[in-house]
Amino acid sequence: MSSTDDRRAVRVFLLFTFGLSSIFYYLIIKSGRLGGGGGAYVAGLMWCPGVAALLTCRYLGRDIGTLGWNWGRTRYQVICYLIPLAYATATYAVVWLTGLGGVYRKDFVDGVTQSFGLGPIPPWASIALYFFFTGTVSVVVDCATVLGEEIGWRGFLAPQLAKRNSFGATAVISGFIWAPQHHVGLFQRMQDWMECGALHRDGRRRTISL
Repeated sequence: MSSTDDRRAVRVFLLFTFGLSSIFYYLIIKSGRLGGGGGAYVAGLMWCPGVAALLTCRYLGRDIGTLGWNWGRTRYQVICYLIPLAYATATYAVVWLTGLGGVYRKDFVDGVTQSFGLGPIPPWASIALYFFFTGTVSVVVDCATVLGEEIGWRGFLAPQLAKRNSFGATAVISGFIWAPQHHVGLFQRMQDWMECGALHRDGRRRTISL
């Protein structure tokens, strides 16, 4: 397949992706919050790259088997699982060591403890249970929405770019394409956080949650 065909495939994919995404951009902005539609708007947005990849294959007459459905090397799957934990740990370590924040927020841990419904348990136990369920059950549940992004960005776009770019260039280019598709959600999340800083009248103090 020629480089011209590859470039055309990327253009078609991006047109489908941002065309479909615009529907959910509108719904998110119209609802005024990222969790609009009970989270369905964000779930739909996350599936736009995946649907775009399938539509592109259909439009160009390509086999959807080219989207990388196989498991791959297990060591890479393990590395992918651990990388977010590694950079999150590094980030929080800086916050804790510099005194910018505490090790945990009491109100958050209290809410987690209450959600488990196991009665009074130590904070460390709540945190341990939260990590366990987030790292196991939640990963499986989140796959239902994350899969759409993986099919589109990693299954289709990244291999197309890698055919004529180095690893570093592919990462940078795909990142610049990936970022705008998420900006609406990020800006809406920032607005949600700002709105949490509600002004309490009648002598009540103003609290800002950021």
